[in-house]
Amino acid sequence: MANLTIKNVPEPLHRALKKLAEKEGRSLNAHVIQQLELSLVEGNRRRLMRRRRVQFRALVESLPPMSGSAEMIREDRDRGHR
Repeated sequence: MANLTIKNVPEPLHRALKKLAEKEGRSLNAHVIQQLELSLVEGNRRRLMRRRRVQFRALVESLPPMSGSAEMIREDRDRGHR
């Protein structure tokens, strides 16, 4: 495994991370690794959702326009349906 050194961590951030790690019964190192992994997963999920949103919008724009339902109901009534 690779090593990573993080310098100049603000003291309040260090305390908060350490407190969360202790609360979850983990070492600070394990907690930071978990948070980095979660950040990557969340970033990937957000990128995927942005791509899917663009694809969805393109699909919606490619669909033929829909007429209002009132017109369809009127036509149906005119044909004798109630």
